[in-house]
Amino acid sequence: DEERRRRLARAGLRAFLQMLLVHNFVHADLHPGNILCTFVPGLRGEQITLTFIDAGLTVELSERDRLNFVRLFAALAHGDGRRAGALMLEHAREADCDEPGVFMDKIDALVQQSHASRRGEFTLSRLDVGKVLLDVLSAVRDHRVMIEANYTTLVTSICILEGLGRQLDPDLDLFTLALPILAKQAVSDLLRR
Repeated sequence: DEERRRRLARAGLRAFLQMLLVHNFVHADLHPGNILCTFVPGLRGEQITLTFIDAGLTVELSERDRLNFVRLFAALAHGDGRRAGALMLEHAREADCDEPGVFMDKIDALVQQSHASRRGEFTLSRLDVGKVLLDVLSAVRDHRVMIEANYTTLVTSICILEGLGRQLDPDLDLFTLALPILAKQAVSDLLRR
């Protein structure tokens, strides 16, 4: 039923964000055949358990890259495209960017365009996450900013999950679920220092 599909979409996104932002481990082949879903009756209603199988293709970022990705994700979530562009330049493996300001403006324009079209909502029905991420990768290529190869694998994983999430719940708001996890992880990162 529709409510079960919505709950399943939220559980899947939450699990992916936990893997990425908290555990720094991403299953990079999360198509529907690699996700087992169990629905178990419980005291507080039906509980959903997800099991990810066939973890032969995975991504783990270095601590530096993980922290940078969390900062980048936070900048995107808050609509700060210039900050996102600056972080990409600052943490690039190699940057042969002739015009860093133009690059940051391009990233900012992409972020603002996606924010304006959604009027503050990050739902799968209104935002084509895959297209935005591919446009960011095009900007990175065009301006010769060498990002970690693992980032492109993350983009691929996110694109696959976006399609699955859109089928289950097109009204799922990505950043509403992501921001609490980001905030909790930011506090955890500060306490570890």
